[in-house]
Amino acid sequence: MTRTREAAWLSRRAAALGLAACGGGADSGAKPAREPLLLSADGWQRLSDDEDPFNSSGDTLCAPLGWKAEGEFFEIETDLCAKATWAQPLRGPVRAGEPLRFVFWHLDLWAAEPYDARLSLHLGGELAWEVVKPIPGEQFIGEILLEAPVDAAAGAPAWLHLDNHGLNSWRVGELSRAAPGDGPS
Repeated sequence: MTRTREAAWLSRRAAALGLAACGGGADSGAKPAREPLLLSADGWQRLSDDEDPFNSSGDTLCAPLGWKAEGEFFEIETDLCAKATWAQPLRGPVRAGEPLRFVFWHLDLWAAEPYDARLSLHLGGELAWEVVKPIPGEQFIGEILLEAPVDAAAGAPAWLHLDNHGLNSWRVGELSRAAPGDGPS
C-alpha cells in the first residue's frame, strides 16, 4: 500500500473509531453525541525555541511545512519537523482525575538508526499522557482515555511535544471529555 493510500485508510479508520467510541455505528441509526471539546486540531501553534519548555539545547528541528491541521486531526511529518512543541489554551476547565479522550495514530515508524520517539500531552503545566514508541515500529491507531493530572481553568496552557527521528507521520485528534463511565486506558 502506498503511503498516501495508507494515510487515507488510517484517516477512515480513525473516523470509524471515533464514531464507535461515542456509541453510534452504522447499525444503530443514532448519531453519536459529541462530548465537549477541550483542544482542537486547528488550535495548535508552534512555540519558538525560547518559549519551548522542553527545549533546553536550542536544537528544535521543525520547518513550518512539517505540521498543519487537516480536518479533525493535527498532522506532523517528521522528515520536516522532528522535534518541537505546540501550545493552545484549554477551551474549558478540567478537574484533576476527570476522564478525557483523544485519538492519535502514526504510520509505520522508520529511521536509519533505532530510536525511541516520544509524544506527550501536558495540561496546566503537568504531564497528562506520554507514549514512547520504538523506531522502527509498526503503525498504530488508538483512542486514548486518560485522567486530567490537575485542576486547570479554561485558558490554561496545553502543550503537545514530539521528539522523533526518521521519516514518520503522526496524527493527533481533538481532546474532549470522556463519556460517563469511561476511564483511563
